[in-house]
Amino acid sequence: MFRLMLVLLLGGPILAWFPVKLPVAVRKIAACLALVPATVALVFVSGVWLMRPRQLAWPALPLILLFGMMVAAGAYSMWPGERSRKKCLFLASSYVGLILILFTLAGAVVYARGGTVFGTVTFKGQALPSGKVSILSESGVVCSGDIGPNGRYIVYRVPSGRVKMAVATYPPPPPGPVPTTASKYLPIPRRYREFDTSALTDTVTHGGQVRDIELEP
Repeated sequence: MFRLMLVLLLGGPILAWFPVKLPVAVRKIAACLALVPATVALVFVSGVWLMRPRQLAWPALPLILLFGMMVAAGAYSMWPGERSRKKCLFLASSYVGLILILFTLAGAVVYARGGTVFGTVTFKGQALPSGKVSILSESGVVCSGDIGPNGRYIVYRVPSGRVKMAVATYPPPPPGPVPTTASKYLPIPRRYREFDTSALTDTVTHGGQVRDIELEP
C-alpha cells in the first residue's frame, strides 16, 4: 500500500507535467491518479477527527490542512488547461514540497515510535498461556508486553539496536473470599525472568518485526 501511494503521488505528476505534448485525456488521468491518495487521506483524517474533535485536534487538523493544500495545489497545477504559467510553477513546487513534508513527518513518527516487536512465546513446544515479555535496550530503556492466552505478545516503542529479553510467568493467587477467574499458568525456569541470565538477545529495528521466543527447559 505504501509503495502504491508513493508511485501515485510521484508518478502521476511526472506524467502530468511531462514536457512532451501528450493527449489531454492522459494528463487528466495522471492528475487524478496523483490526487487520489491525498484525497482519500483527507477524507479519512477528517472522518477520524469528526469522531473525536477535541482529543484529535492537534494531530488531525495540521494533517487536514496539509492534505487540503496538496489537493488544491495538485489540481490547479496538473489539470490541463489555460492557466498562468507562474502560478502553475509555484503550485507545482508547493505540491512537491508538501509531499516531502508529509514523508518527513511520517519518518519522524516512525523513528519516534521505535520498533514494534511481536510474536509467540513457547516452552517445550507449548504456547505460554500468560505472562509478560520485557525488552531491555542498550540505553537502559525497558519495554514490556503481556502474553495472551494463545502465547502471542506485542511490545511497542522499543529503541533500535541490540536488546536483551526476559520472560516471566506468574502463578495464580490463592483463592480468596471473592471468586476470580485466574489466567492459565505454565511454569518456566526462573532464569528467564532476568535479562542477564535469560540468554535471550536480538536486534531491533524501526517498524514491526516478528520475534518468536522458544524457551528451553
